[in-house]
Amino acid sequence: SSNVFGSDFPRNFVPSFSWGGHSGYVTYRTDKAFATADRMMKRRDLELSAEDRVILLRVFEDTAKFRSWEKANSSDD
Repeated sequence: SSNVFGSDFPRNFVPSFSWGGHSGYVTYRTDKAFATADRMMKRRDLELSAEDRVILLRVFEDTAKFRSWEKANSSDD
């Protein structure tokens, strides 16, 4: 789940749960992604199940390593 926007071409690889464009990305929050997916599913007379949410959370966790801006913004413990 990502949202890429802007008039320039995005980079070749955009990690899952990215929000932004040529000028940079931030992490697309899971609560926002769930809300968007829920609205999309309802338009199709479907329901976003608990299993769907678990799958999306797993994708979010597994792709964190590709969201380099998270590493740059994390604080040292």
